[in-house]
Amino acid sequence: MTEDDVDAPETEPAAAAAEAVDEAPARRGAFGPWGYAAVFGALAVVVVGVIGFGVWAVGRMGDAPALPDGIQFVLPPPGGAMMSQDRVGVQTRQSWSCTLTIDGIRLPESQYSGVKELGECYFQAGPQKMIEEFAPGRHQVQATVFPLANPEATQTFSWSFQTQ
Repeated sequence: MTEDDVDAPETEPAAAAAEAVDEAPARRGAFGPWGYAAVFGALAVVVVGVIGFGVWAVGRMGDAPALPDGIQFVLPPPGGAMMSQDRVGVQTRQSWSCTLTIDGIRLPESQYSGVKELGECYFQAGPQKMIEEFAPGRHQVQATVFPLANPEATQTFSWSFQTQ
């Protein structure tokens, strides 16, 4: 055996391994050849959806009537829907109070729920109350709010809601 013969067997497997590496298909990342396109396509759909929802939500902000300064929010929201046993009313600013009239019936304050000093002014229909149950359909609410320090400085807000 010559010196060349000794080196030959060692170089043949190395050359074969190098050829095998050259013949192996090229990997294009963990997602395969179309994976990145699918990921970026899905991401683009999500981004467009979020932007579309934001535009829609901002456009709907103008649909709600402006609340008087003394009211922080109303339940249910104007034009909204609720179950017949849900609360109806307003959250006023702290140190304010309110009166509620629903479907033309002025409700006595003794039937309100919530902490008056925190501006919570809600009514929930039930037994032995002026309104025992909200019938399915549209209902009209009028809230008159006023600061406890000056009950003559009233603000009024009216809205309607649907029960199911």
